[in-house]
Amino acid sequence: MPERLQDGAVAVTNSPWRRREDAHASRMIQAVGRYCIIPAAIIAIYRSTQMWYGYPTSQGDNALNDPFLMQLVLYSLVPLLALTTLALPRMAARAIVEMGPMVALLGVFLFGSIVTSVDPQISMRGLVQIIILALPMIYLRAFYGARGAFELLRKVMAVLLIVNFAYAAVFPHIAFMSGSLNGAMRGMFIHKNAFGAYCAMTFVMTCPPDINIRRWDRLAQIGLCGLAVVGAVLSKSSTAVVLLVVGTSILVLINILSRVEQRSIRAITFGGALAFAILLVGGAGTALLGEVAGQFGKDVTLSGRAEIWETLWPVALDKPWLGHGFAMFRQTAYFQQFTSSIGWGPRSTHNTYLEIALNCGFPALFAWLAIVLGCIFRAVLLVDVTMPDYRPLQKAVAGIVLVLLVSTSEAGQMLGPQPSWPILVLALYCIATAPNKRQRNGSVDRPFQNGGLTSPAPR
Repeated sequence: MPERLQDGAVAVTNSPWRRREDAHASRMIQAVGRYCIIPAAIIAIYRSTQMWYGYPTSQGDNALNDPFLMQLVLYSLVPLLALTTLALPRMAARAIVEMGPMVALLGVFLFGSIVTSVDPQISMRGLVQIIILALPMIYLRAFYGARGAFELLRKVMAVLLIVNFAYAAVFPHIAFMSGSLNGAMRGMFIHKNAFGAYCAMTFVMTCPPDINIRRWDRLAQIGLCGLAVVGAVLSKSSTAVVLLVVGTSILVLINILSRVEQRSIRAITFGGALAFAILLVGGAGTALLGEVAGQFGKDVTLSGRAEIWETLWPVALDKPWLGHGFAMFRQTAYFQQFTSSIGWGPRSTHNTYLEIALNCGFPALFAWLAIVLGCIFRAVLLVDVTMPDYRPLQKAVAGIVLVLLVSTSEAGQMLGPQPSWPILVLALYCIATAPNKRQRNGSVDRPFQNGGLTSPAPR
């Protein structure tokens, strides 16, 4: 006799037709993951790099390049995302809900900046672009869990790194920059700074948990880390070298903090280290660097960035609430209206924080920073070396800190279609959905399968 449920319904889960139906649903769900979610995530990671063949080698010529085929690559994500959403509506709905109320508040500010934008069409296109690049990473985490998502991210980034070195070996005349940046390796990237930062991020994401020469996968990871270091050095980007040092330090620091049982001690230690770093960079360190740079007739940034910031700060204060419009200061023509007094003709703000304030206003900037910093501290409190998802949380914190750091000297690193964006979205979402101690016994890093939540396959 079939078992009766409390509401009077008859349980028929053991019947042959029900088993066939479940098997068919399982195959369909796995097909969505294999043929929609994974390809979409790979395309999003690749498209964010803007890697392409034959970019001009001079800094002035390549700034405005955006090949038409790359736009097609971006919009190829639309049908993949649509199919995933229609096939797995419960997963999609859960993923949106798990983003939290602060993301909803940020969305209100972003849409407000579009409504009041000087060019709403450009602003809307910019917002759609980053949403299209973010959704594949969110669906990847929701479907495969944090460990599966970071494993795919690591593999894709490693492959793209190897492709860049192969490209430089075959086409050295266009893989290295010319002019004032002559000899700096940029591979298939538009600029050597982007390639250098990508190498540093790849190093952090690929860094193995231990050095075990008996395992070929560990040796491969160590080799890829070495290749990433070589790429960062060949890019001649001082920022990339700093990111390598900081990324390694964060991995070590998180490893140490994860062994401290008292959460309050973790928070105080990490907060103190972060405050010290900010004071060092913003106070004594900046003053010392400014004195040294002044001896050579340069500003504290060594590249004239301070002149840009001094010029644009009053512009941000003119529209402090909703800004000039989302993505407007990524448009070179609009940006240069306010920087015509700068003789060397900059093409970007060279500071993501200032760019967000200019585009969307200070409330959006503060909401975004609250999301990012909140996720960092949540990960510091939750991370535990005994957790199965310890490694993704460790990598996530390191990745977020690197993006926050590079954002001080480069534009578009957050809320922009740059290589850091899919990584940042995945890191933030993995931390936001990480289970706390009360949930760990029953559910750890649960991927979506068969229409529900299950434990991941052992790795």
